[in-house]
Amino acid sequence: MQMKISYLYLHYTERLYRLNLTKLLETSSNTSERPHIEVVHDFSAHRSPVGMSSVILGSKLYFVGGERLDMDTSTPDFWSIPISRADAKNCTNLDLFVYDTECLSICPYNVKVPRLGGPMSYPIVVTLEGKIYVMERRPYFGCRENFSHPIFVVFNPTTGFWRSLTPPPFYKPFSREWKDDDLIMNHYAWGNKLAIVTNKSSYIFYAHQEAWREVDDLPNIYSCVEFKGFLIGMLVGVTNLISFELDDNGLPHSSNYHVLPELRIIFCPPLHNHSPGFVIPLDGDGSRMCFVYVGEDGTFERSFARLAMVKLHISTCIGRQKVTAVLEGLHNFDCNRLHLSGQTLLSSFIKCDHLDKHGIEADASCSSPSTRP
Repeated sequence: MQMKISYLYLHYTERLYRLNLTKLLETSSNTSERPHIEVVHDFSAHRSPVGMSSVILGSKLYFVGGERLDMDTSTPDFWSIPISRADAKNCTNLDLFVYDTECLSICPYNVKVPRLGGPMSYPIVVTLEGKIYVMERRPYFGCRENFSHPIFVVFNPTTGFWRSLTPPPFYKPFSREWKDDDLIMNHYAWGNKLAIVTNKSSYIFYAHQEAWREVDDLPNIYSCVEFKGFLIGMLVGVTNLISFELDDNGLPHSSNYHVLPELRIIFCPPLHNHSPGFVIPLDGDGSRMCFVYVGEDGTFERSFARLAMVKLHISTCIGRQKVTAVLEGLHNFDCNRLHLSGQTLLSSFIKCDHLDKHGIEADASCSSPSTRP
């Protein structure tokens, strides 16, 4: 007999954490009965590649890109200077890794999959309609090297191959000296679309046509949930959740939004130096979602994670539809013991595992976001 268990996974730069979401929803508000956020994998301690990005496809949590480090090499600051490709002690990770729910570790994927065509440190990774899309974000890291490897690829699990795609329009060959290049600020995905927001403009990739288009007025949000013609997300620089109505072309606009006042309590009091706010669907139609918000209190000495469960509805106001929200639950976790300070939250997922009668976890189907994460 098997029981389905849902876990919330938090992928940070140095560690992978998880929270038993099923148990959290079953317990009372008594903090002593709640499950705790736990470390399930330390990348440096297990000599795993660092600089990987993660994504869920089907029932598995995959890790792509990054670098393999020599034992005596300290973890580099990928956000400013990627590892030198000429360093013999370090080498690019071209293999696909997967999270093993039995041994609670990240291991090389044991199914034969072609290797990536070149180095990618913390690449942008999303799933669109059952395929994994991976894009090197080298302008963000200030890497001035000209690589001949593909910088935007797609993996089709049906064919089992990686395939190169046309990169976004702002990717141009450049020399080592700094030029006025576009810098990737954020990305998010929904349906069959991937949005890239840079410091200069914004772009949409359409998976069906495998084509890019430059668009105006895209909102700069960390992630999104699609719900009945709206996108829900946290706008950069705004401590609130916001709904954006999609236009006739299925695109959101930063000038056409509605703040969800019912959810302001999530941000009171505000957290400082907070991570990106991730929204994650809890069901198939997006009507229930989970919101993760991590940061420091006013003393800047303690880290906290806030987890909100939200139910979405559509209402009509003056002849127009709008999104209204009901806060079903708000949980605060003291994260000081997790040593989150100095780490960056890269992505967040909800993954469903099965627990068999012997207490051993096994992969199962799951509800997961189409964005990073």
